Amino acid sequence: MDIYQDDSSKYYDVIVIGAGIAGLTAAYKLVKANKKVLVLEKANRVGGRIFTDSLDDFTYDVTCQFIAEYFYQTFDLIYELGIEQELERFKNIMLIENNGKFKVSKMETVIGKTFPPWLTIKDRLKLANLAIDVFKNRHKLSFQEIEKCVDFDNYTIEEYALKRLNPQILEKLVSPLLSSVYFMYPSEISFPLYLVLLSNVLKTNLYTFRNGMKTLPEALAANVSVKLSQQVTKTIRGHAGWTIITDNDHGKSQVWQAAKVIIATPSNEALMIADQCQLPTIQRQFLHKQKYSFTYGLITALNHRLTTDAYCMLISKTGKSKIASICFQEKKCVSYAPQGFSVHAIYTHRYFAEEIMHLPENQKKELILKEVEKIFPNYRQHVTWSKLYSIPYGLPYSYLNKAKEVLAFQNEQKQNANTGLYFCGDYLNWPSIEGAVVSGQKAAKLLLATN
Repeated sequence: MDIYQDDSSKYYDVIVIGAGIAGLTAAYKLVKANKKVLVLEKANRVGGRIFTDSLDDFTYDVTCQFIAEYFYQTFDLIYELGIEQELERFKNIMLIENNGKFKVSKMETVIGKTFPPWLTIKDRLKLANLAIDVFKNRHKLSFQEIEKCVDFDNYTIEEYALKRLNPQILEKLVSPLLSSVYFMYPSEISFPLYLVLLSNVLKTNLYTFRNGMKTLPEALAANVSVKLSQQVTKTIRGHAGWTIITDNDHGKSQVWQAAKVIIATPSNEALMIADQCQLPTIQRQFLHKQKYSFTYGLITALNHRLTTDAYCMLISKTGKSKIASICFQEKKCVSYAPQGFSVHAIYTHRYFAEEIMHLPENQKKELILKEVEKIFPNYRQHVTWSKLYSIPYGLPYSYLNKAKEVLAFQNEQKQNANTGLYFCGDYLNWPSIEGAVVSGQKAAKLLLATN
């Protein structure tokens, strides 16, 4: 990939720290507004938690797997970048464990999206409460703005399900989705996230790119100036703006200057970078509080294709397996694996990841594959190779009352915009690519409004 780099001057209107989707989106919007922008990234690639890797003839996404139909701002960005022809839709069929057996939920149909096959008539009648609550809050349910949910961010999903639904629905419907897609449990998430997802239940077509999810960050990076392998060590606010000091892979320090700075890294890194900046208490406490789900991703290549049309298998946390989900990548994008072979992304539940984190890599892989064989017997004998990835920053938690705290954080940003320091990232929104895109757009808009 060719990344445009301008070395003619080290003074910029804006320096963006972090080349993930939020940071790249902010930089792209600012460049379009004729600002001189530099993005500094500590890694040797762009994309952040969007990571497409390859081995032999296999290409695969390690982390982010899809773009949902209701990611409206992300799709607008894709069309604006002219990469819509690279999109590829894949079948949205899920297998979910129920009493030790896997049943198909055909998400392609309205009935399949609304009523999984194992729910009883009584359970389905109970789900009317969900429909009522979605309708009642419909004007406040936005996957683009978590702040709109402030007024009813007052229960965890578990508390809500036990109050308005029943334990059966919590165990067989709610928990598998959350623990498998978000690697979080219903007791850890505020219930507006679930209502937001349900409000989009009829818009669940999923998309990827032919050459992997990296297509989006690379398209953004092609339009901005990016410096890779630049670890920020100091941020200093002066009378004329900001001085940023970085170290590269060879231990060489460089100095960069800008009128304004956007920090677009995971929250704990953002806190360390801004440590010298005398942040307001509200912002400092918020950044310190943020947590991310932790999982291991085991990518496996098999010598044949599995006979399932599923894109992703969701496994309830109450089941026997310690696997959170398995994404069948050859079904979502034929370019990912050579003909006749298959590539899968296997993710562990957080508690299992914590249980094995101190073991040697070969033992971790062996234990994960043993768990997979509880679902697919003799799975290991078909594996041609496997590669393990530690994913400490899975997704940011959408905990109880987070909407209120995000609103307070954003208000603090507006009140202190004269400092020239801004933040963006999906920890300031719902956990998703869409959350990151919208957060980056907001940071750029706020910065431009304070000129």
